[in-house]
Amino acid sequence: MSGIDAKLLKALLSRLSKGAFQEFMFELFKAPNGPKNMKVAQDLGEGVILNHSDESHGIYGGYYAAQVTDFLPAELLTSPRQIIVNTDELVSKLKRIDTFNQDIFQERFDTRYLLTQEYSPLQSICFLNNIADFSENDRASLTAQYLHIGKSYTPYASIGVHNIDTFVDQDAAITAGAFRSFIDTYREGIQIHFSTDAAEVNTFAAEKPLFCGVSRESHCPYEPLILRRTEQVKVLRDFESLINSNAKERQLEEFLVENFRLIFDPKFDRIETQLWLRFPELDAFGKSRRLDVFLRNSVISDWELFEVKRATKLTSTYRDSQMLASEVCYAIQQLKNYRYLLAQDKVKQRLEAEGILYFEPSLNLIIGRKPQFSDQQFRRLISNEKDVKIITFDELLREMKLRIDDRFRLEN
Repeated sequence: MSGIDAKLLKALLSRLSKGAFQEFMFELFKAPNGPKNMKVAQDLGEGVILNHSDESHGIYGGYYAAQVTDFLPAELLTSPRQIIVNTDELVSKLKRIDTFNQDIFQERFDTRYLLTQEYSPLQSICFLNNIADFSENDRASLTAQYLHIGKSYTPYASIGVHNIDTFVDQDAAITAGAFRSFIDTYREGIQIHFSTDAAEVNTFAAEKPLFCGVSRESHCPYEPLILRRTEQVKVLRDFESLINSNAKERQLEEFLVENFRLIFDPKFDRIETQLWLRFPELDAFGKSRRLDVFLRNSVISDWELFEVKRATKLTSTYRDSQMLASEVCYAIQQLKNYRYLLAQDKVKQRLEAEGILYFEPSLNLIIGRKPQFSDQQFRRLISNEKDVKIITFDELLREMKLRIDDRFRLEN
């Protein structure tokens, strides 16, 4: 992975909430070349990772190494020198780890042996904290504190200290890869967004609230969220699969309706589907008509009409010249007929009573795949259709992918 912005990566990692940071540490240690026999040891304390090696190195039964995450609220202090790591939480973890070490020792050896560094099952402890961009002196001051508290409660283990700077500076690619994997899998909670006609649910990881201030109304801190990309990518892949399988119009329409907030432009905030215009007296052929997709454009406060046709061939050849296929021409005329109906006062009044107030809906036809000839040729071919915007399914896919990539730039 090239082109990693180390400064941005450090900033994102240092802003993770406590639970998110602990989970990221576990993801990082699972990365390639990480310990094989590794587990989260909740019984030893929150955020403790335990590794067991079967290789004895002179220690009967193999040895253990513990990683202890320590979440430091450095942004609350005016100077890093004010950070005190000797907290009740960290002391509690170290006491449990020491008890675990003594219990394993007693299981392995009888009372003739004394617990010494040579016979200690626990050979090392590494403290993992969330600081970034500290000076060498500030890091040294913190390291000295960790060494002191580590030796005070676990005297037979060697002590190490790592932080965000350590991981990014030593191997930014692995750290960035672990962060991507963490975002794709970690579920700290769910975010539910309600609108007038739908609810949208996403999982998220949270950042520290103090980076974004407080609400003026409630004075409660904001907690920015990192939404997972997995759901968006899955929708994109499912959409591609439907298009490539030449799905029926009804299937395509149902998928577009279910995922319209991801597939269409974010400016659309409301959707109406299968909207009947039961005015045969106004129709040229004396029939009732049904609109596929009606979307409200929140920017201009008007509605746009979308007719959905299968991913069929867009063009045909006539006397060695390319022309729009007959199905496309028919769909264009169908949309123009809808526009005529929607312009009638009787129809406007009926829809306004249903909460759909519009002025002059624009017409959009979603149909077909990208033609085999050049974009310039295709644009020239449809340039005569000024009233109807023709959108291919390939164009919808490209726009959707661009929005996902733009929202999650770090993951690309």
